[in-house]
Amino acid sequence: MGFDLFGEKLNQTFDEVEPEYIKSQKFSNPLKHLYYNIILKENLNSKESIEKFLNKFVKNITLVKGDTNRTLKEKDLSKIDFAFIDGGHSYATTYNDLSILYSFMKDKKKTIICDDYIDASYITEVKKAVDDFVKKNNLSLKVIEEKFALIIT
Repeated sequence: MGFDLFGEKLNQTFDEVEPEYIKSQKFSNPLKHLYYNIILKENLNSKESIEKFLNKFVKNITLVKGDTNRTLKEKDLSKIDFAFIDGGHSYATTYNDLSILYSFMKDKKKTIICDDYIDASYITEVKKAVDDFVKKNNLSLKVIEEKFALIIT
């Protein structure tokens, strides 16, 4: 199951931080620009575009559009054993996502990976939320590729 805003408006009550590279679809690769912006006239990060990309996995993947502060609470997550978080970049959203996912995973040996833990665009809210969450729940954290936080529940 994949959760993302897919272009939906951000929930301003959580003071969300949107990375600069998401605000506009500019590609350094001219072929990507030509293909997505001129030929397809499609947003690479739209739900429809991601569904096309994942078409061969359609029976195994469900994509959910919306703010995870709401959508994670609406779905049955009891069977998840792996989560990759690359959602909201505010402290509140990151901590919320971790808390909800962990509530379904804490009594099992499961894996959570958080993107943008150490990020070149200086999104410090994600790192602070992950660090606070790991400390509060007495979990261990490993940094992968100088970017991702790996948490084993």
